[in-house]
Amino acid sequence: MERAGTAEALKTRTFAADVLAWALLAALVGAGALAWQRWTHRTVIAAPAAAGVVDPRLVVLAYDRVVSRPDGRHVDTDQLRGQLDALARHGYQAVKLAAVQRFLSDPGATLPAKSVLLTFDHGYLSSLDAADPVLRERRWPALMFVMTERQERRDPFFLYWPGLAGMLDSGIWEIGSHGHQGHNPVVVDAQGQEGAFFLRREYLTAARREETWVEFAARVRQDHLKARELILERLGRTAVAYAPPLRDVAVTSLDPEVHRVYEDVVRELYPVAFIDDLFGANERAAEPHHLKRLRVGARWQGEALAAFLDAAIAPPVTGPRADEERERLWVPATGTAHPSGPDLVARGTSRADLWRVGSQWTEDFTLEADVTIGGGQFWVVQQSADLSEEWRWGGDERGTHLQRRRPAEGVETLASFPARVEPGRVHRLELRRRGTGLWVVWDGQPVAERPTWLPDRFRGNVGLVCWGREGAAEFRVRRLRFGRAPYLTRVVAGEPSEGEVQAAIDVAPTLSALSPLWLDVGAGTLRERPLDRDLLSILSRRYGWEILPTARVEGPPGDRLRARVDRALGRAREAGFGGLRLEWGAPSGSDASVATVTAEFERLAARRGLRVVVERSAPPADTRVADGGLEP
Repeated sequence: MERAGTAEALKTRTFAADVLAWALLAALVGAGALAWQRWTHRTVIAAPAAAGVVDPRLVVLAYDRVVSRPDGRHVDTDQLRGQLDALARHGYQAVKLAAVQRFLSDPGATLPAKSVLLTFDHGYLSSLDAADPVLRERRWPALMFVMTERQERRDPFFLYWPGLAGMLDSGIWEIGSHGHQGHNPVVVDAQGQEGAFFLRREYLTAARREETWVEFAARVRQDHLKARELILERLGRTAVAYAPPLRDVAVTSLDPEVHRVYEDVVRELYPVAFIDDLFGANERAAEPHHLKRLRVGARWQGEALAAFLDAAIAPPVTGPRADEERERLWVPATGTAHPSGPDLVARGTSRADLWRVGSQWTEDFTLEADVTIGGGQFWVVQQSADLSEEWRWGGDERGTHLQRRRPAEGVETLASFPARVEPGRVHRLELRRRGTGLWVVWDGQPVAERPTWLPDRFRGNVGLVCWGREGAAEFRVRRLRFGRAPYLTRVVAGEPSEGEVQAAIDVAPTLSALSPLWLDVGAGTLRERPLDRDLLSILSRRYGWEILPTARVEGPPGDRLRARVDRALGRAREAGFGGLRLEWGAPSGSDASVATVTAEFERLAARRGLRVVVERSAPPADTRVADGGLEP
């Protein structure tokens, strides 16, 4: 009887209704979950079509943690919104890293004239709540660097893998690596002292010894591989870039093995890598594994940030505006700087400095200033583009020197001078950096009879640095001027005569390069003329001249001309020259078309790390070369 009653109850209308209701509820829940999944993973922006100019300026901004409400220490949502709005008003357009990669590898690729790449470090959970909505509102893309150990152990302050997947599916975000455990220190000695993961050899407690350098390299490489594998496994994406954690300075380390391991691993595993910089400004010739980022903190308001970036990417300022904009153009890395009447005063503990983006846009420049130091040493410094090298001129009351620092090496003194830097005295500085030489006038007198040779070309930031004594550093500058110096070449024979050499010596301080006649480039021919290489090398070192041979080129614009010039540049690089001076017998045409071809030649040279100077002229008849095979 009881079983019959149960069976009958299951057939009732009430039970059937309950089953239907539950089925509908399950269907609605499932549909809602599916809709939510699609909504959170929806594509907000797709890759933009290539558009822009062939020689843009690229600014890279680095954000750390972004918070929803102001806390005085981090950029908050409203502040981020104000910064991006100001950048848009000033004409900046956000770009994806994929577009930057194409731009750096393809000479024909373009970017907006004022491009900005936004990067966010660490993968904080707050990025989803505080930064992601702002980027979605503006449809601006960004690059997130994650330290995968945090995701793997589900640290509650960091994004979990599903959240990252949704952000990537939106099209807003791309993914990069901070390494796996790079933020975690390692024990470096028997006493338990700790050091940076990517900078110090680990102390192996069980073996009671330090890692060997081979073991150090293997540990670093394995950490990078682990991070890449996890990103691919958990997200189905490849880490497209690397940014060092904790402002890792392996790229500028004085330890040769640390520097070597950094360069080897990063170049092997990542197409692009970043380093921190005061300005974050990059050009087309930038090294893809040393792209510069400006770290944006809570002190930056929108208009101030946009104006600062405008100054960083602008050509060097000359004339009256140089004084008007000096506070924006010259910024301290350590200590503080403030105007005091006509002076700009820099102060710091042990060190005070002022920097500007300087030769980022020109290798040849002039620098003038009235300088007064409180004590210690004063130096003019220029960094290499990747920050790993620098040259500096300066000293103290005992004398001055030209010095060079290279990766993993001590300071090398290239030359010394009797000129002195006396505390409390107003010194007049006039410095010209041109070719491979440096010409310095101190208090109206040249410090040497001829320009001093510098063995490397630099395209990095320029700084004024004071090292103080007794824990304090201070210096003042007035009438501070920085400008582009013309790159002046003098054409000479491949085997220069005594008269040609003397004529060049007479204008040595302003002359940038000697240009011996070397190549005749025809439709299918590359013919070399003889050169007195020993004499040219001696003159280069003695007077700081770059040797930039002349190549005479004929032909209308087009792929064939481009290929011939590229071949000539390759020959110049094989021969150890810094570039070429091209005498192009251009056919009649508009100045605009000639300028376009000239820009193409410059980009071809930049890809090879060379310089090119283009002169439009019709070569004499006796220098023309008939079509034929490639000649040695």
